[in-house]
Amino acid sequence: MKELKDMDLIDDFLNNALANSSEYAEDAYRIILEALFGFQIGKISIINQRTLAPAHPDMRGISLDVEVTERGGR
Repeated sequence: MKELKDMDLIDDFLNNALANSSEYAEDAYRIILEALFGFQIGKISIINQRTLAPAHPDMRGISLDVEVTERGGR
């Protein structure tokens, strides 16, 4: 198993553990998104491991490790 110091934000194990944490997920993802986008994020909803079907049979669907949606307000 990797040590925490050897993991980054796209590490599957770390991201899955964080997304499943009811205590830390919202604050951690808010900090990450605010650092990336450069503005404050309100309340967020987190959905772990979501698959979206393709819009057309000739297209491919996508699999999301985590979906984060801003709900407005803080």
